[in-house]
Amino acid sequence: MRFFPTHPPIIIKYWLFGQNGLNDVHVQRVFVPVFRLIVSLLLFSIAAGPLQAAERPRLQGDGVTVVHDASLQRQAELLAGFYPRIRAELEDKIGWKLRTKPVVFLIADNGEFVRMGGNSAIAAFASFPKGHIIVNMDSITPHFILLSRTFRHELVHVLLHEHIRGRNLPHWLDEGVSEWAGAGEEKNLADRIGEFTTAFGLHRNAVPLEQLSQSFPRSGRGTLLAYTESRNFIEYVVSRYGKDGLTNVLARLEKGDVIDRAFLNALSTPLPTVEKQWRDDLRHKVRWLAWAAELPARATGAATFLRRLPETHPEEICAALAGFLVLLACWKAARRRKPQP
Repeated sequence: MRFFPTHPPIIIKYWLFGQNGLNDVHVQRVFVPVFRLIVSLLLFSIAAGPLQAAERPRLQGDGVTVVHDASLQRQAELLAGFYPRIRAELEDKIGWKLRTKPVVFLIADNGEFVRMGGNSAIAAFASFPKGHIIVNMDSITPHFILLSRTFRHELVHVLLHEHIRGRNLPHWLDEGVSEWAGAGEEKNLADRIGEFTTAFGLHRNAVPLEQLSQSFPRSGRGTLLAYTESRNFIEYVVSRYGKDGLTNVLARLEKGDVIDRAFLNALSTPLPTVEKQWRDDLRHKVRWLAWAAELPARATGAATFLRRLPETHPEEICAALAGFLVLLACWKAARRRKPQP
């Protein structure tokens, strides 16, 4: 009677090595070398990923290290060269010094970016407290202006988390300040018009800031709206209370205040009141936008009325014109009769 094992580990051994185990001549001559080859290939494939990452070129700049794919050498050089200026601008805008020396990874492949911890919906992310900034170059155009803006945004995250404990930093404030500080100061006509159209969208769809304290929605539209709302609120705070008002709020958070107390101590106004003021400002902009949207129709209607007026009321127009001419003649005659000093 042929033995057949029933215990799982023994079944595996029986299936791999046969009934005689490693003493089987066929197993020793054929299976063992093949098995060793397979194990070697698996170990090499596991080590290949870190090896490739270690082989990426590293560019050392003034206070920053840029690790990049070989195809991104030019962008890495520009980023390392401009870093001191970018850091100084952000430090001046926020009012804090950056102690961390960031390590920036410029990744050309979206799949590699996802394996490093990102996702396809974002262009970059920062890792704390190491100060690592990983940029998905596959999701942004090769223009350095967009790379610079993305990097500035993530560098503000590093600066904020360096000075404020995570539990005291609401997500909407973290992203809003990063969006505000990462953008340029200058605004053109298109930006001004965009403020009104943004106000129109936020007036109808903005959610309470409290709902954005822990995280943002996962949907594409919800995520975009959350970023827009956070930045718009921070811009309102700066426009109403000044940049010092915002930096005072951040200073209170650094000292350990929770967000509500930080607003009250820094601005002498509770956060719910500031949020209500912001929403009132949105409504005011929406009214102006609605009025401006009606201007073309109103202008067309006025032009049509003036064009048809001579046809429908000729007598009234002649009488009005004659009366105006009489008043004008009387006014000129009165000026001539006025005695000269």
